[in-house]
Amino acid sequence: MISLFFFLHVFTHAQIRKNTTAIHLEEVVVYGSEAQKNLSAPQMGRILISDKLVLKLPVMFSEPDIVKTLQTLPGVSPGVEGFTGLYVRGGDNDQNLFLYQGLPLYNVSHLGGIFSAFNVSTVKSVDFFKSSFPARYGGRISSITDIEMNYPDFEKFTGKFTLGLLSANMYITTPLVKEKTAFSIGLRRSWIDVISIPTLAIMNQVKKRREKNIWPNMHLPTLIFALTITLTQKQRHI
Repeated sequence: MISLFFFLHVFTHAQIRKNTTAIHLEEVVVYGSEAQKNLSAPQMGRILISDKLVLKLPVMFSEPDIVKTLQTLPGVSPGVEGFTGLYVRGGDNDQNLFLYQGLPLYNVSHLGGIFSAFNVSTVKSVDFFKSSFPARYGGRISSITDIEMNYPDFEKFTGKFTLGLLSANMYITTPLVKEKTAFSIGLRRSWIDVISIPTLAIMNQVKKRREKNIWPNMHLPTLIFALTITLTQKQRHI
């Protein structure tokens, strides 16, 4: 028996010419003030965080979160990764004081710490103290988190809607009496009941002969309503 093998090699040579052009960009100057401010400010251990910074920071499941933003600061430890624990300079989680528009909050998380209780759409700024607390604060020895709400718009109707992997947020503000009275509504709802449908369907298929079906009924709605009345040009009451 005679076996014949044929090998065919094809060599292709292509030459691509590319015209290169130089693009001249204008000068970009970046100014930073936080480093110098920390050195010259008389208040130590204070960090002011804006709502824009909270929205820009990468977080788990693409859900902006105030507490998880604080976990990225120096001297702050998250404890279990992905949860809203806050351990500041060796302190415990229950030694932190959270104030929302001046009101103390004793529970700032849902589902054991997966979600925090704060709707980022309604937050204007976060004042975080990890040492040298001012005299107006008290009751905790680890840290102070003072959260300020967004003031409603007294001129026009505005709103925004965000959709994430685990929840959806809606924020609406409109004037009732122009330049006098306005209100804002912030609503957040989680998708846990929707995401758990495939898992519960498998569990129902396994247990259908012994037990009743399990239906998804676990979601976390959060509603914040604020009514602002302007008494004078310098006084506003929420």
